[in-house]
Amino acid sequence: MTQMFLRKCTTQRLRKNLCNLCHLWIIFFAFSPTSDENPFSDLLVRGFPMPVRWTHITFPVSDVDRSIAFYESFCDLVVLRDRRQEGGGTVWLGPKSAEGEQPRFIMVIGKGDVPYRLDHLGFQCEAKAQVDQIAERARQLGVLELSPRDYGGVVGYFTMIRDPDGHLVEFTYGQPIAGLD
Repeated sequence: MTQMFLRKCTTQRLRKNLCNLCHLWIIFFAFSPTSDENPFSDLLVRGFPMPVRWTHITFPVSDVDRSIAFYESFCDLVVLRDRRQEGGGTVWLGPKSAEGEQPRFIMVIGKGDVPYRLDHLGFQCEAKAQVDQIAERARQLGVLELSPRDYGGVVGYFTMIRDPDGHLVEFTYGQPIAGLD
């Protein structure tokens, strides 16, 4: 089904954007039960001895070095691997890890056209004060999109800023998502 759909896409850019969206859709449905509502259920492997887990997100940026500086500064991410030095075109960013420890999730960026904006990337802070500090720094740099506010419940206290390519980045405190404490 997926291959038939992609064959109908006539332009390379449209095909690439649809592949990115399909990739996210497949990941989403990989954690859903097989059903008639899941058009990718024929692609999922059930009963595999290893659990499937989400490992990365990849998106284009207009200036890799500027984006690295942004994500290092605001999100406390570090360059884990710079594939440009190996002849590739991407840079892997993630949280600092202990020696020999692998990160659970990374962000992969590469220079390219930015034909779409991500809805948002979410980062958990350890205190409300940290959310406030990030918002103030973003305000000073002119990238604050939404001042800190508390919606309580599953949303918690949060602020939104824009990265150099306009992608929204959310910083929260108090969202009840397992594994963040």
